[in-house]
Amino acid sequence: MEPDACLSLALDLMRAVGDELRSRGCDTILFSGGIDTSFVALSAVKAGLRPRLVTVLFPGSRDEAYVDLVASRLGLELVKVRPTVEEALRCADEALRAIETIDPIEVVSASAVCLGLAKARELGSNCVATGDGGDELFIGYDFLLDADSQRLSEWLEKVIRGAFFNSVPMGSRLGVRVHLPLYSQRAKEIALRASPGCTVRSIRGRPFGKYLMRLALEAHGLVEAAWRPKDPITRGSGVELLLDYRGGGVAGQGHINSHSVLPARIPAEEEVSPWASPAAQA
Repeated sequence: MEPDACLSLALDLMRAVGDELRSRGCDTILFSGGIDTSFVALSAVKAGLRPRLVTVLFPGSRDEAYVDLVASRLGLELVKVRPTVEEALRCADEALRAIETIDPIEVVSASAVCLGLAKARELGSNCVATGDGGDELFIGYDFLLDADSQRLSEWLEKVIRGAFFNSVPMGSRLGVRVHLPLYSQRAKEIALRASPGCTVRSIRGRPFGKYLMRLALEAHGLVEAAWRPKDPITRGSGVELLLDYRGGGVAGQGHINSHSVLPARIPAEEEVSPWASPAAQA
């Protein structure tokens, strides 16, 4: 498909997400500044909504510079959660009970979600939207970027039938209403229309997933977020440090010093956009 056709599909998806947020009364987004949650936030603004953004940040977070930029560009309230180690470990215990797994990566990922949802509950949020479903439906995982169309079709059929998102049981445990606008029925239908030409696209020899969503973000002035490298929630939020803590790597640090690591620098537009001239990228 041509870029214009992909952008048209992205606008359809944006309207679908906006409609989902309005119909569910979602007034908060669990926000990372990545492709998925930035797309949800942009969709909300284009639908005339003004949701609050809640982000969880640990020292070393790669998300902070991006959440600041996107929140500022969209003019949305941004609430930053900077947890203590004790708070994070309590949420890890909640995650163990909610998702019933001993996979440490899954547990620390869910603990970051727990911290964000707990803050949303404290703020009196009516409904919290997440970016869950974006990677699954619109091909955000690196291991799928070189897959052929048959494999992508099989993958899409599988995740449309069902997928696990830890935000759902985590929300149930905390008594927080969670909604996944990128995994709605309309989103699934658009994903089927978009795959594979508008989900995975090679630009200058480099494959990009979630291509249609990236196009929409760039078209609305969020180019830095649009072409941001993918970071899983554990790395983006910095919650992966809990793995070291559980292993004794940061034992004795009763409080996480939120100022111990400087926020990451966002590359300039000409550094991040694959459409930049070769001279600009040199």
